[in-house]
Amino acid sequence: MKFSSIVLFLLSLNVLVGCKTAWDNYFDQVGEYEGDSVSPLSLLEYLKTQENYSGFVSLLDKSGMNEVLTKNQVLTVWAVPNENIPEDIRVADSVVVRQFVKNHINNVALYKSKLNARKVHTLAGKILAISNEDQVYSIDGVAITRMNQICRNGVVHELKDGVLMPKNNIYEYMMGLGDICSIFRDTLNAYNDTVFDRENSLPVGENELGNTVYDSVFVIENPFLSRGDIRDEENEYTLFLPTNDVVKSMLLSVSSFFAQMKMEFTAADTNRIMTWMLKSVIHNGRRI
Repeated sequence: MKFSSIVLFLLSLNVLVGCKTAWDNYFDQVGEYEGDSVSPLSLLEYLKTQENYSGFVSLLDKSGMNEVLTKNQVLTVWAVPNENIPEDIRVADSVVVRQFVKNHINNVALYKSKLNARKVHTLAGKILAISNEDQVYSIDGVAITRMNQICRNGVVHELKDGVLMPKNNIYEYMMGLGDICSIFRDTLNAYNDTVFDRENSLPVGENELGNTVYDSVFVIENPFLSRGDIRDEENEYTLFLPTNDVVKSMLLSVSSFFAQMKMEFTAADTNRIMTWMLKSVIHNGRRI
């Protein structure tokens, strides 16, 4: 009986050793598949060790996005080597630089094995397409090199010959037009409401009352964008954008009609007309 127990014990050790070898081989294969450059450093610490990314690190510092790369969450960084950083970005203010940097980070670790034919959501809210032609990967048309620089909390891919400066969506285009459509723009934005986005906020601990504390994400909701959100880049929309002259002409025409009818054109009437306009100019799909 004692002999049988010893045999069983030795057999179990052999099985355990065999399992350990199998698991080691499995993880070795995963590491080899994902890339050989694995660093125990955080993304920010690793980028600081790479001299060719020193300019990009400076932009991270200037934008205030450097701390994001040290947090306990996995990210992908599309690093820009020094020679490819545009001069206007180097000298831009922190707001512009922050937008630029956020276009080069997304909040999921996309190793090379996960890059085939997919879309990437950047921290700037932009959606960029990844393509793979003859094993040459690109994102938003920019070639990717030095892939799978894997760190403790994510992965770095280097952009070979450009930067990520995606096209504006309809809302961004409207906001950049200046005063030419300011009446419509300001009326639409007056209905914006900043709302806490619990689903996309990261829990970071509890306060003294036992309530969860979040690294908070806020979104802007607008009732006039509920049926066609011109900020949404996953779908297509058409905006018939009225200029200030068009809006004034519309209000003047309605006011003249009221006068002909011997009726007072009140502030409430103006509000109804503007509400009708907000509901009428945004449409789903591409209307040409």
